[in-house]
Amino acid sequence: AGIKASQLDRIILGTQTADYVNTAASCNVQQILGATCPIADTTASCSSFMYALDFGIRCVMTGMEYVLVIGADMKSRSVRRNDPVFLPIFSDGAGAVLLTKCKPDEGFLGIELWADGSGIEQLYVPAGGSKMPASHETIDKDLHGTVMKMTGKELAENAAGKMAELSSDVCIKNNIDIKDIDVFVPHQANLYIMKKAAGILNLPYEKMEVSIHEVGNCIAGTVPVTLNQAFERGKLKPGALILLTAAGAGYTGGAALYKVPS
Repeated sequence: AGIKASQLDRIILGTQTADYVNTAASCNVQQILGATCPIADTTASCSSFMYALDFGIRCVMTGMEYVLVIGADMKSRSVRRNDPVFLPIFSDGAGAVLLTKCKPDEGFLGIELWADGSGIEQLYVPAGGSKMPASHETIDKDLHGTVMKMTGKELAENAAGKMAELSSDVCIKNNIDIKDIDVFVPHQANLYIMKKAAGILNLPYEKMEVSIHEVGNCIAGTVPVTLNQAFERGKLKPGALILLTAAGAGYTGGAALYKVPS
């Protein structure tokens, strides 16, 4: 982006796999980059990047010049090697965007977030936190891997429905017709969920950016990684409308509408 780390006003990292349990992983990012600005982590499972993005947008809207927003996860650390559901799709990955001011009718036009804490133990890693610290017992009982209490189909239907709902909401609130979306960037949970969400929105498959076959589901990293893929393929042309969305455990979700500046 042509700026120095010393120019950053804030670093916001969306992740659920911080380096340490007692410090923000963005502190490490700050010192590695050589920045001096304040930092923050956001943790909302697969929606962590969307929550970080919302935070970053509001920082720019309230006067900051440069805000670095990152989505990064090392999911290989909490996947059981004998897990037939999650082992084949979960991966490690990261992406970042740099936010700054633009014209009022360009850039991020709107963002919607959602959470429902009633689902916090439907998809989670039981041990390792303050509720159930790591011990010989938690290791012996194999409680440090991801647990899913609902059926895979139920999870898929809920995630697809929520991503479609949030996407529709953000478009309606900004007077954008879904058919005018040029690139759809959903969380890369699995292809069924992504196709289902696009189908609910009546978005053709050709408009959906897909990276899961290349990089897997890297949790908070999927949306920025996939957005970068669209950029590298020349799809982020001036004036193009980009729809980003994610849904994750907790339950959490988000959608954002972006118009590429001219």
